[in-house]
Amino acid sequence: MSEGRRPGGLTALAVFHFIFGGFGLLGALGSLALMPYVTAVAEEESGEEVPEEIQGMLDAIQEIGPGMWIAWLVMSLISSLLLLFSGFGLLKQKRFLGRVLSNAYVLLAVVYTGLTAVSMPAELGGGGITIPTILGLLYPGITALLVNTTFKEDLVN
Repeated sequence: MSEGRRPGGLTALAVFHFIFGGFGLLGALGSLALMPYVTAVAEEESGEEVPEEIQGMLDAIQEIGPGMWIAWLVMSLISSLLLLFSGFGLLKQKRFLGRVLSNAYVLLAVVYTGLTAVSMPAELGGGGITIPTILGLLYPGITALLVNTTFKEDLVN
């Protein structure tokens, strides 16, 4: 590749990093903000009837406990930040910020997806190999493939 030219595919990958990282950050912060309300609704003993599907989800949230939620939340925040920072690195064609942080995201995303698949109740979308699990591994797999093969020589600065 000629000096100073960034491949279009690398730019597209950076844009996807920004999109997924931004949505991940918003989702994690939203979960953090909503958690006290979900806990309060689950513990509330009002006379109102709660739909069965919602009650099942609330019971599953109570069963998981705060430790696992905090672990999921921390991993989600870190992976979102890794995506955002590595997106900047991909745009600047930096080896550490682009390639190394993208690979760190891939490793964390695989661990997060595996942990979620194993420990999250089926009422909340967990319970083994499901479509969300496969989708959770798809983008990290594509990222690993692209930064370690296709764009390897472009991320040298």
